[in-house]
Amino acid sequence: MAIEIRLPNLGQTSDEMTIVEWYKSEGDPIEIAEPLLCVETDKSQVEVESAEEGIVLRIVAQPGDRLESGALLAYVGSPGDEAPSPQAPSRVQALPAVRRLAAELGIDLGEVEGTGPGGRVERGDVERARAAPAGEAGDAVDEAGESHDVSPVRRAIARRLTQSVQTIPQFSVTAQLDARKAQQEIGEYRADDGAKLTYTHLLLRAVARALREHPRMLRVWSDDGPRYDVLTSPDVGLAVAGDESLHVVTIPAPDAGSLPTLVETVASAAGRARAAALRNDDQRPAAITVSNLGRYDVDSFQAIVDPSQTAILAAASVQNRVVAAGDGFAIAPQLSVCLTCDHRTVDGVDAARFLTTVRTYFASDPMGGTR
Repeated sequence: MAIEIRLPNLGQTSDEMTIVEWYKSEGDPIEIAEPLLCVETDKSQVEVESAEEGIVLRIVAQPGDRLESGALLAYVGSPGDEAPSPQAPSRVQALPAVRRLAAELGIDLGEVEGTGPGGRVERGDVERARAAPAGEAGDAVDEAGESHDVSPVRRAIARRLTQSVQTIPQFSVTAQLDARKAQQEIGEYRADDGAKLTYTHLLLRAVARALREHPRMLRVWSDDGPRYDVLTSPDVGLAVAGDESLHVVTIPAPDAGSLPTLVETVASAAGRARAAALRNDDQRPAAITVSNLGRYDVDSFQAIVDPSQTAILAAASVQNRVVAAGDGFAIAPQLSVCLTCDHRTVDGVDAARFLTTVRTYFASDPMGGTR
């Protein structure tokens, strides 16, 4: 008997997702929990695992299709099973905004060659069709200079950050973290596989420990109510930059395991983010994200809170600065950080207390427990 495979709810802020790529073809075997396809959500690209096992009998949805959770994707069954007959060919793939633009310009989408995933017609395709002479759609050159369509990932980033600055009242507090102990620990750290310990690992660890002491920082605002959703685990998001992309992966309780385990966890999660192949558990809820631009030698910077979170800690580069030493002064490595918060959820005093605890842990015991 043919079994339906439907698009699961991946816990995103939007129910709409776009199919990027199928990992299986019709006739291929599939196991439960085996990656079946990749979809693009409002945050990033995520692998969808199969909830059934058997043979892929028929694939219904194609790359480029924009679907809501619950939509039919494919049929799976045993050898010899028959899937329902396919429906008539789908209409041209295009987002509603692109369809409206084509209608306003009097352009038949069926005559436009789509350059998006799965042949989807993008806004730029329609604009080029308008500029080109009849019969030469897609071959025209923009005399005003080059223009490039924004990738779906960049559109999602733009949408979320615009939502953040327009709807979240944000404030920031800054601090200098004494990095002498952290610098020493990083220099002395040795791993059997040669993996390196970095300031990012130690920041993640300090933030998680501070979250345990300041549970208000684990509250996340929800417009449904409104209410606070209180997270129970000190999981911490990590901002990972890729080519024309920015993903946040969740590192589960960075203070709970050994340092080698944390280093391996961060490396694996960051690799999946750069490859745009995040798993469901990479995007589990987290109240705060760490964004570290230290490798780019910046003095300081302020980040924007993600709409689904409460705070973001922006870390700059470690620099030698003048610090008090007894009755005199000394030169010591210092790390500049800026904590930006959602003022609906936490107040300035909450943020200050939390950041003070982060600073204390980072300065005095950056390795934090199990080595």
